[in-house]
Amino acid sequence: MGTIAEPKPERWKDLFLKSPVSAKLNTYMWEMAPGGLGGVWARENTREAIWDAMYRGEVYCTSGTRPTVRVFGGWDFTANELGNPEWVWVDQGYKRGVPMGGDLPNRLEGKAPTLMVKAVYDRDGAYLDRVQIIKGWLDGNGETHEKVIDVAWSGDRQPDPKTGQVPLVGSTVDLKN
Repeated sequence: MGTIAEPKPERWKDLFLKSPVSAKLNTYMWEMAPGGLGGVWARENTREAIWDAMYRGEVYCTSGTRPTVRVFGGWDFTANELGNPEWVWVDQGYKRGVPMGGDLPNRLEGKAPTLMVKAVYDRDGAYLDRVQIIKGWLDGNGETHEKVIDVAWSGDRQPDPKTGQVPLVGSTVDLKN
């Protein structure tokens, strides 16, 4: 049993505060709790394992749906390994890299880091539109920068050759209902 603020299709109708003046001034639950959720990747469903995973930073956030997400960073992952479940499920990610929230060891000369990302949609929610990585860095002057990079997406859309951005999937909302 969830709370009144739990994401659900009818949530837009849940009244939070009724206005004594006009129905146009009513406040609804969706205006107060839009559905942001935090996920923790723990090896088992125990208090200790969940706490340890939070301490390591093996966490992610989402808004509404509940995907399962794993990310590992390392210096020698290859695209050929993406289809092999051992990189996550049999500890290859931990043996050869660091999990999400971790710090990569010092840069290897001439190598760029690689990220292994696995995201599975919530079967009770929406399909995933895309997976994005947000790259943050400091330049030589100590200024912060960030870039959002689409790394995987649904359908047959192609990234814009100039910007690298993938077009939006379009509306999947049934406007009549």
